[in-house]
Amino acid sequence: MKVNIYRKEGSNRFNISISRGEDEFQFNLTPEELETLQDKISEELKKTEEKKAELVWNPRSQRHETVKK
Repeated sequence: MKVNIYRKEGSNRFNISISRGEDEFQFNLTPEELETLQDKISEELKKTEEKKAELVWNPRSQRHETVKK
């Protein structure tokens, strides 16, 4: 996957191009929209990280430990 983000001179919008193989998708966002997109992606990544961690009891150390899957 290839992602290009650039800003044309004198413009208040970011042009974004995403391509995977022969498929390509292009759009543009304002700085505020780009920040919103970044925040939403970060939230989803945190949710994914939290789901991968599990609290388990370790009988050797006699305490709970976080195990990442």
